[in-house]
Amino acid sequence: MHLNYFFLKPLCEELDATWRGFTLGACFSQQKDELIFHFYRNEEEKFIRVSLIPQLTFISFPENFARGRKNNVDLFEEAIGGQLEMVSITPCDRSFVMAFNNGFSFLFKMHGSRSNIIGTDKNGNQRLFRSQLLDDEGLTQEQLVSTLALTREHFDEVEGELRQFVPILGKETTAFLNGLGYDDTTIERKWALITQMLGAFESPTFYICRWQEKVQLLLFRAGEVLMETDSAIEATTVYAQKVSREFYLKTELHPLLQRLRKELKQTESYLKQSKAKLIDLKEGKSYSQLADVLMANLYQVKEGLEEVVLDNFYTGQPVSIKLKRALTPQKNAEIFYRKAKNQKIEIEKLEEAIAAKEALEETVAEHLLHLEDMTDLKLIRQYIQQHGLAKESKQAAINRPFKVFQIGLYEAWVGTNAKNNDELTLKYATKNDLWLHAKDVPGSHVVLKWRAGQNFPKPVIEQAAALAAYYSKRKTDTLCPVIFTPKKWVRKPKGAHPGAVIVEREEVIMVEPGLPN
Repeated sequence: MHLNYFFLKPLCEELDATWRGFTLGACFSQQKDELIFHFYRNEEEKFIRVSLIPQLTFISFPENFARGRKNNVDLFEEAIGGQLEMVSITPCDRSFVMAFNNGFSFLFKMHGSRSNIIGTDKNGNQRLFRSQLLDDEGLTQEQLVSTLALTREHFDEVEGELRQFVPILGKETTAFLNGLGYDDTTIERKWALITQMLGAFESPTFYICRWQEKVQLLLFRAGEVLMETDSAIEATTVYAQKVSREFYLKTELHPLLQRLRKELKQTESYLKQSKAKLIDLKEGKSYSQLADVLMANLYQVKEGLEEVVLDNFYTGQPVSIKLKRALTPQKNAEIFYRKAKNQKIEIEKLEEAIAAKEALEETVAEHLLHLEDMTDLKLIRQYIQQHGLAKESKQAAINRPFKVFQIGLYEAWVGTNAKNNDELTLKYATKNDLWLHAKDVPGSHVVLKWRAGQNFPKPVIEQAAALAAYYSKRKTDTLCPVIFTPKKWVRKPKGAHPGAVIVEREEVIMVEPGLPN
């Protein structure tokens, strides 16, 4: 009911009685669809915060308001310096006017998603706060005035139908009356209920309640009462604080929790599959053993065979070894040794990837543990900022001219061509980022973004290096050398071709080209 006529009426009466004579010192906006009014009288200050965000429309009166040093704009300059003379409700409408002694007035049209503030100077010139609402041009308070016939005769005429008798009653009050059995009782009982309710609205008590699964400002007691007050100013201010907090928790925290839970589930699934694969690699065929057995029994192996059965001195059991008939036994053994080397590398890489994912699993679980218990919005935002958990907007990601990959909690950015490599390295990378490139061949620049207070984990560097190898001329190699260094050691020589840089200090890592897990 915070935008209902029956609430705005006592609010205007309270403002008119307590704010008259205050001077408007500033009127500014520093967020889209939000307007701040600053009033003063001698040393006393008052503020009005009007939020016209469609999902979050309210008026509140904070005790103080810190204006930002930048990203704000002064509005309605003609009103500044005027003393408040009157605050008047529009009869039977969700709007009211603040009038000043310099002839300026503000029409607060609180019509839900189409709410607006219309400023009119002494010459009748208007300015809309939400200029996109073209239907508000030329709108005056007189045009919004409505009348009600709250008589028994009219009540009987409409047979007690609330929407016809009191169309401005509001869905909350209607739902409350229906909960008292209004729809299922006699006309006499209906008249008693509605007159009692309207009578209470004449000198109301204001309740902040959790009712119908959300926080509401009501003029009657319902659900869980969180606060009770006789001040409309206090009621709407507390209501705004609570619904703002819940709104931003819903829009900021809940999607983050969903993302972290999804990441945790994916990490657990990856670990389950990878550990099973690791067991298969370790307990399956050992190419090293097959090669040793073959070399130890060369005298028994004739050329041209496709398969041979030999005693495996490692296990004490015979083993069947498949051969390439076109190759000598020694060449077949060389193939097994090469496979053994690759198998060892695969096991090592898989073990490192598992270790990295286990660390990620622990980190994500810790974030969830902290965030799920947090209720203070300021602390939540600090935690998100401190741990780099804010998700970039889709539009910002679309506007970035390079490929982006997620490696655990780190981002890897990959250039798409020579000119783009220069842009990535020289414009977007910072000195603490890690810069990677396939050694001695053309390829993409890769930048692994630094996270404050954290060193780059080795498994993360390896996956970033695999990216650099994948986006290079060595893409099809089994192993590829990749150089990496903090970006501060990478510079562009004057007159060098696009993409050409000099690396002053570097380390080299051998990786298998590929995309992140």
